[in-house]
Amino acid sequence: ILQIPVKGSLLYDFPFQVMDYATGYEYIGEAIKRGLADPEVKGIALVVNSPGGMVSGCFDLSDRIFAARGVKPVAAFCEYAYSAAYALASAAGTLTVSRSGGVGSIGVVVVQAE
Repeated sequence: ILQIPVKGSLLYDFPFQVMDYATGYEYIGEAIKRGLADPEVKGIALVVNSPGGMVSGCFDLSDRIFAARGVKPVAAFCEYAYSAAYALASAAGTLTVSRSGGVGSIGVVVVQAE
């Protein structure tokens, strides 16, 4: 099973995963692509611990995750997955949340009033 970290802030046009701080949509997409192409990989696990991230690129990646389900099993395992992270996790074939975790709030925007 290929485990792909979806951690920290989710960023558009960012090809890296930096510990628990940030993960790029491009990084996740390329990891999925490699997992689908590798005959040794029998399934893909998204390991999600993220407050969310950028709108740009989020739904394109969600579509890719959803399409990957037709090739190999895709599951999301969440400690917490809010906003963009929940959008990605919800595209997986199954979504599991830890007992103390949480998910939700796709499309919420925070604005600070002056």
